[in-house]
Amino acid sequence: MDLKINLDIQNLKTVYEDYKQYLIPIGTILASFLILFLIVFPQFRLISDTQEKRDEEKVKLSILNANLANLESISESDLSNDLFIVTAALPIQKNFEAVLGAVSSAANASGVFLGDYQFQVGDITRPPVAGGGKYPSIEINLNINANVEGTIRFMEEIYRTVPLVEIKGVNVSGENTVISLVFFFKPLPPKGLDPSLKFRIITQKDKDLMNLISKYNNINSQSSLELSPSLVPSPISSPSPAL
Repeated sequence: MDLKINLDIQNLKTVYEDYKQYLIPIGTILASFLILFLIVFPQFRLISDTQEKRDEEKVKLSILNANLANLESISESDLSNDLFIVTAALPIQKNFEAVLGAVSSAANASGVFLGDYQFQVGDITRPPVAGGGKYPSIEINLNINANVEGTIRFMEEIYRTVPLVEIKGVNVSGENTVISLVFFFKPLPPKGLDPSLKFRIITQKDKDLMNLISKYNNINSQSSLELSPSLVPSPISSPSPAL
């Protein structure tokens, strides 16, 4: 047994003596590959990730600069004027007073008398949120003392008031009419600015729409957003570009 072990050791020594000139280069090559895979390649990935983050930050900075330039190009009074119009058309919260004001304004303009009304409260357990494809709304069932002609006049006038409204149903019976109205509102977006979002500049079509709304019957008595008197123009002037 000892003889066999001695022979094996002797063989190893012989092999080592014969190939030792190759062992150091082979070891060096193996060590180089280990360094390459364990250190160099991860550094390349780190550099690539850093460059991607740098490019993302450049894009965000470009968007912020563009947003700042757009803001600086619009006067504060113009922004306040536009904000007044859009919050009158779409209140930032359920505004029952504004709804009743619109109904009363339409009734006076059309020469009909209001009767009883009933609000459909809807889901009060879930607060409204900004965004999404459907605006939150308030539904009201309204009785008016009017025939067909008076009802038509009322509907024409209610469409020329704010908040924005949709007629859901009409039931005319002689001199009495029951109308179901849906008034819309839109909460403000959550606080905080996403630097990756670019402000949308109001188009000419948007300005034309705001100009039309600014001529609605009760526009100067409606706004759901409380602003300081210096920021809320009265009466409404011609709207201008906004965000």
